[in-house]
Amino acid sequence: MWRQGEPSLTIGDGLSALHFFQPWLKRRLPHAWKLFATWRRLELPARAPPLTLRLVRGLAAYEAILGNLEMSACLLLGFHCLLRTGELLALTPADFLLGTSSGICSLKSTKSGKRNAASEAISITDVVTLETLRTVLAAKRQLGVSALPLWSSSGAAFRKRFNAICKVFDLERHGFRPYSLRRGGATELFQRTQSMEAALIRGRWESSRVARVYISDGLSFLPSLVLSARTQALLKSCYFLDPLRG
Repeated sequence: MWRQGEPSLTIGDGLSALHFFQPWLKRRLPHAWKLFATWRRLELPARAPPLTLRLVRGLAAYEAILGNLEMSACLLLGFHCLLRTGELLALTPADFLLGTSSGICSLKSTKSGKRNAASEAISITDVVTLETLRTVLAAKRQLGVSALPLWSSSGAAFRKRFNAICKVFDLERHGFRPYSLRRGGATELFQRTQSMEAALIRGRWESSRVARVYISDGLSFLPSLVLSARTQALLKSCYFLDPLRG
């Protein structure tokens, strides 16, 4: 598989599946796991590059201008709440409690929540995210579709639309992916607060070592992020008026 260029996740999933469906194999495949560990050391993971606050706001504003409020809210929410893509697409209107100046997003069946056998929640304090989300939820109530997920289409459709707007903004060469929302949100939070603990808690990482590598790698990407003239022109024409940040 190494010679054929297969992704390391394939063999990782395969070994894990063997142990899950054939429990008697546990501790009987030491050489396979040793080879897999060597593979992972030699092949660096292709991490999703982090999006910046300015870019996310621009992409979300562009979608709002087109009337794609669901996508606009998802972009802002994924970035602000540091959500994994699966967590973001699983949210429903019932998972939100919004107040005048803040809100709560309830997360069910998350990766860290399953480990601790508990549901998780994360606060929403960004004004732009809060108001965009409030508009989407009000529209869903008016249409009588409050039981549907916040993103009412498929995961494939979300990724396709994400790639499409990145292409519109001339961002294809940077390789952004939906997971870039979570990575960018964590990087922006650390830059704003200078607190690794704040990013660790909000990102819901079990290990501070993992969070440190995650954020440090994100910060190292930012100096190389050069925006084209087309990107900058679109960011100037697509923006939100934020009473807190201007």
